[in-house]
Amino acid sequence: MGKIHQRDTINYIIKLKNYQSYLEIGTDTGATFNAINIQNKECCDPNKRINNLTYHMTSDEMFAQMPADKMYDIIFIDGLHHEDQVDKDIVNSLKHLNKGGVIVFHDCFPKNKRIATKTNTGEWCGDVWKSLVKLPEYINKENIYLLFFNEYGLGMIKHVDNSNRLNVIDKLLEDSDYDQWFNDKYDYDNKEHLTELFYKTINVLFNKEELNNIL
Repeated sequence: MGKIHQRDTINYIIKLKNYQSYLEIGTDTGATFNAINIQNKECCDPNKRINNLTYHMTSDEMFAQMPADKMYDIIFIDGLHHEDQVDKDIVNSLKHLNKGGVIVFHDCFPKNKRIATKTNTGEWCGDVWKSLVKLPEYINKENIYLLFFNEYGLGMIKHVDNSNRLNVIDKLLEDSDYDQWFNDKYDYDNKEHLTELFYKTINVLFNKEELNNIL
C-alpha cells in the first residue's frame, strides 16, 4: 500500500469542504505550504527559510499575540516533533478553528521505534504519536482519526463543540509505551503495524473514500 504526501490530502480536504483559510505550523522550506491551493493561507516558523513566511516566530509566540477572533478552516501542525509542543499546538489550534474545520498533524505514525522518540535520528517522526493516542482522554473519540494512507501518518481532529474550553493537555507518555500502540514485527504499510489497542482507541481511515465519508 503506497503512502501519499500530506499536501495531497490537505488539498483534497480543502477542495472537498470548500475551505477558505489555512494555517501551517512548521513551514521549513515551504514544500507543503507553497503547494497548498487555498484563497487565504498563513504560516509560522521560527526560522525564516521562505520569503512569504507570515509569522517569523515560534507557534507559542504566534498564538500569544493572535486575536481571539482570528479563525481558520484548516490548521496543519508540523512544527517541533515533541509531544509536549504538539500538545500545546493542538490546544491553541482548537481555539482558532472554525466550526466545521479540521486540524491535521504530521508524523504521528512512525515506521519503527527508532524514529519515534524526541531524539532526531535523521529520518524522524519524534514522539508526535503520543499526542494522538492520548487525545480521546480529552476529546470525543468520534472526532479523532489516523489517516493511515499518508506518509508518516496524519492525525486529524474534526471541529468539536466547546473544544476551545480545552486549556491544557496535562499527561505525558513514556517512550516505552510505544509497543502498546505499534507492532514493529510488521511493516508500517501493513495494517497489523497498529496494535489492537490502537484500533480500539483511534479511528483509522485507510483511503480517501473513507475520509470523504466522515467529512
